[in-house]
Amino acid sequence: MRQARSAPTPAYGQGPELKQIVGRNLVGLGGLGLIALTALVATALATWQATDPSLSNATSAPVRNALGRFGAVVADLAMQLIGLSSAFLLLPLVVVGWRLLASGRPDSAVVGSPCGWSPASRPRRRSPRCRCRSAGRCRSASAARSAT
Repeated sequence: MRQARSAPTPAYGQGPELKQIVGRNLVGLGGLGLIALTALVATALATWQATDPSLSNATSAPVRNALGRFGAVVADLAMQLIGLSSAFLLLPLVVVGWRLLASGRPDSAVVGSPCGWSPASRPRRRSPRCRCRSAGRCRSASAARSAT
């Protein structure tokens, strides 16, 4: 009589589910890091002083930025290059970080963006043999010939 052989099972912690768990947690950690980095930049921008010593202002005055000299330089560069709108550029970074943290999938941070665009919503191209003007009603030339 034949004996049934079972498939070899991977040892604990070596299966594909462990890779998925670790990958999901790393993506979530990346999202958390992006939110933390955005909070640091927002703090630097909120405590920006034009009189702080930075790359464009050489002074011996003490640094008043909450993040010290590095925060003063980051805030000064953001204000010099982008201006006050640099604070509004932080909002999309928070949204992407939150999506990474909540879903654990890197593709979910971009696809299905808040503006409603996703690769699935793109209109399809017509085939070269298409005779109609809309992609939804398109039939190939052979199908059109066989119908007549």
